[in-house]
Amino acid sequence: MTRGTRFAVLPFLYDEAAAKIRVANLGSVVLPAAPLASKAAAE
Repeated sequence: MTRGTRFAVLPFLYDEAAAKIRVANLGSVVLPAAPLASKAAAE
């Protein structure tokens, strides 16, 4: 597809059962490290 508008259907964003699973898994989520650019600016 090279023209027009693209849409995505993401039912898991609104699914209550999936929301419960995400909440249960929050403890195992690891946040990414800060980008190198922000570390260089802090120095």
